Amino acid sequence: MDRPPLLSEQAIKRLKAKEPKAFEQLYDRYAPPLYGLIISVVKDQQLAEGALQDTFIKIWRNIDMWDNNKSQLFTWMFSIARNTAIDYVRKQSKAQIVNVEQGLQIPGDSDNQTALEHVELTEMLGNLDPKYQEVIKYLYLKGWTQREMAQQTGIPLGTIKSRVSKALELLRGRYTGTRIASLLSLLIMMSNGQ
Repeated sequence: MDRPPLLSEQAIKRLKAKEPKAFEQLYDRYAPPLYGLIISVVKDQQLAEGALQDTFIKIWRNIDMWDNNKSQLFTWMFSIARNTAIDYVRKQSKAQIVNVEQGLQIPGDSDNQTALEHVELTEMLGNLDPKYQEVIKYLYLKGWTQREMAQQTGIPLGTIKSRVSKALELLRGRYTGTRIASLLSLLIMMSNGQ
């Protein structure tokens, strides 16, 4: 990605003084490359536009925190844009996971038993460390393969495999009973197919 030319010291002083005209110029100069980064992460125009707006709000609010001795302005803004885009993806993923969890049908003898098992499964996952929850939700509730998860999240494939193994081990160690055992068996069978 080509970097826009550096700003003059005068322009930077105007930014730190929070002059609106200086921020308009900053936006005009840096919005296109930051939008390019954001759209490559979120892959949705509407989300990207929201993330770009949030990025510039964060820049406006935190410009005093930028230290030109530690990084160039564009590098600092690039980090804000990247982190904002990742936050948007996470929020979107969590919304999709909630939708999948709400629609999850676990085989059972009755609707009450199915609802109870769903609650128990959700509670089981909720008691795991977030890194283990993440792999279970992506692999089993979203239906991703381990390889897809590695590509989409940037987590190494070996780490994902280890986390799946550890998560299942923790679940087996903490929970017993026929209904829970059948749910765990289903998760274990699915992990062997991944």
